[in-house]
Amino acid sequence: MPRFLPLLFLFLAPALLAAEPFQTYSNPRFNYSIEYPSRLLIPRGDALKGDGQIFASEDLQAQMIIYGTPNVAEQTIKDLFQQEARDVAGPKISKRVTYKRQKDNWFVISGYIGPKIFYQKTFLSNDMFKTFYIEYPEDQRGLYDPILSRLGKSFKG
Repeated sequence: MPRFLPLLFLFLAPALLAAEPFQTYSNPRFNYSIEYPSRLLIPRGDALKGDGQIFASEDLQAQMIIYGTPNVAEQTIKDLFQQEARDVAGPKISKRVTYKRQKDNWFVISGYIGPKIFYQKTFLSNDMFKTFYIEYPEDQRGLYDPILSRLGKSFKG
């Protein structure tokens, strides 16, 4: 065995150990799916109406909610985007949007909700809104920020 292989393994081991396994959650009622980091976010149970799932970290400091809702108010994606992308300042909750983008049938918003970072992606498909929302403490940004791209890309419906 070449001498450099053990050294190479020692160098790469932290990256290999840090590789987060992902699993897929699918919702048959609203016909959507998402890949989620299965060691970081643990499924906490489907909603009673079968419209989604809550995932939470072991310490309950981070959570992701994924759900579908019928578009009973007949809103456009732009209508919902404008509603969701507003900053909110109040005694019980404050929300500051620092990024927002809306395209044909989807939007993304992110920012701060209280002391936590949040990220939301919603799309409109077959007259149903499908959303995933995640929030986590700012001091865990290094852990969660890198997985946001994969969450967003894997969210299908």
